[in-house]
Amino acid sequence: MRKQAGGSFAFQNIVNEYRVRWDAAEARRQCQAFAAGKPADIGCLNGRRDWTAIMAAVPPGYFGQSNEALAAAYETEMARGNGYEAALDYCRSVGAID
Repeated sequence: MRKQAGGSFAFQNIVNEYRVRWDAAEARRQCQAFAAGKPADIGCLNGRRDWTAIMAAVPPGYFGQSNEALAAAYETEMARGNGYEAALDYCRSVGAID
């Protein structure tokens, strides 16, 4: 992830939060396909993430900012949550994962 994000530590943490949000959306999408009886590829996302989409979701104003400048943004992003647990709960509810 550091290779894709670069920048300050705070920026990398923010990008990681967007990565987890992308993971959650992808997991839910795959589990919805599973639930609908369509082909699904449920598993590790390493090497399968759409980093272009992830980076495009990060607000442009975050790029190039210092740790200090991103401190409040980081707190805001963390407070928003990432939906990952909800996605996994959905996947369990449809029997796609244990």
